[in-house]
Amino acid sequence: MKKSSKILTIVLIIVAAFLIIFNNLIKTGSNKILAKINEEIIYSSDLQKESEQFGPNLSKNDKKLLLQELINRNIAMIYAENNSFFDDTQNRKDFDWLKNEAKRELLINTMFEEKLNKNITMSDEDYKAFIKGHPYIKIMKIVIPIQQKADDSSKAKEKIYKAYEKLDSGEDFEKVRNKYMKKIYRGVNNLPEIVKIEDIKSLFPTNSFNLKVGEYTKPILTSVGYIIIKRFDDPLFDEIKIEAENDLKSQKESIYLNNYLNDFRSGLSIYENNLKKALFPKNLSQAQDDDILIAVYNNYTLKYNKIKRYLSYFLTQEQIKMMDIQQIIEIIKQIALQEFLYQTAIKENYDTTATFVSQWDVQEQEFSKKWDDFIINKVYKDVISPDIIVEDDEIDEYYQNNIDEFYENGKLKPLSEVKQLINMKLKKDKLALWYEKAVKNYNIKIEKYEKNI
Repeated sequence: MKKSSKILTIVLIIVAAFLIIFNNLIKTGSNKILAKINEEIIYSSDLQKESEQFGPNLSKNDKKLLLQELINRNIAMIYAENNSFFDDTQNRKDFDWLKNEAKRELLINTMFEEKLNKNITMSDEDYKAFIKGHPYIKIMKIVIPIQQKADDSSKAKEKIYKAYEKLDSGEDFEKVRNKYMKKIYRGVNNLPEIVKIEDIKSLFPTNSFNLKVGEYTKPILTSVGYIIIKRFDDPLFDEIKIEAENDLKSQKESIYLNNYLNDFRSGLSIYENNLKKALFPKNLSQAQDDDILIAVYNNYTLKYNKIKRYLSYFLTQEQIKMMDIQQIIEIIKQIALQEFLYQTAIKENYDTTATFVSQWDVQEQEFSKKWDDFIINKVYKDVISPDIIVEDDEIDEYYQNNIDEFYENGKLKPLSEVKQLINMKLKKDKLALWYEKAVKNYNIKIEKYEKNI
């Protein structure tokens, strides 16, 4: 190989290495590393995704707690790997059963949607009746939102009252609105909106609303900030129809589904004696009778073996024993209703519709990604949860040993008043201890970079 070729090869290798390092720096620069658990990495994007369910205003301390939860999930995952949770055939059967339940639920919902599309119609008479019961008006609002900053409330109040003074001096409402209200809050077309009177009544004292056309309110403090509302000429029927369509449709759909389900419930029979025999057997022969009939609807039947699967997954035997028979019957009715709706959907061939088939293809792929989450939940349910149970004597002992904590204004709070609080505290301590032991037992290396939050 010529010397120039060697030099070129070395240069290319150096450039490639630089690009790899540079790309990694870019990735970690915009997506910072928050923690490492052995070889697993938690990035800021992982925390952001997890925090979305709690809203946009989490404090830094809340984010630290959420990061610890993500770390704990990884610890539970390592525990599961070391204790054959992923290889357990029963776990796979339980997961497949849940997946099948999700498929059945989708099929029932598909049946409902198809029936609604076929049976729900909306005439002008329907609209007029709906509008009579739910009057609409046309309004425009000046909105000054209150942010999370401590001094923002007084600033918002000062600004809304300046706008109100301008209106009182005779200035045009829309002109004042455009001056004091940020463009982002004005809407796409910056036009008056059509709303139900009932939706804005709660903004007024004693739910009263007597704003006449052309009038505007004084500044009103709401949960999002200060507002001033002006009422415009009442909307035309065709304008209201556009706004009312979804509300009217929802109302008619709700009535249709309630009637449909009530017909099901009225024709559903539960055999209470058989249920008692199955749940609380008096002898071995009864205990093995999974084929005992529990519920019927027309020609559909539901035997105990189906119900047992639901009960064993969602309730412990201790929980069942603590319920009275009427509570159990209500649960059985819901299980039976679900089962008979599914059988109806199968009989009426909704499982072959293009809508169901295409939606299930997507959902099945998404569900398959939840295997790790299922296993982590299994660890918590089967291992962690029993280990962190707090007994009454532990609560009593903590109360006696820390009696000074429970005085308020010189008066001792009774144990009954603080029992739940102590239970939560001890459970939290036990949970932290469980994770500490797991880290030690499985030599888990954890590095946290909380400064990157």
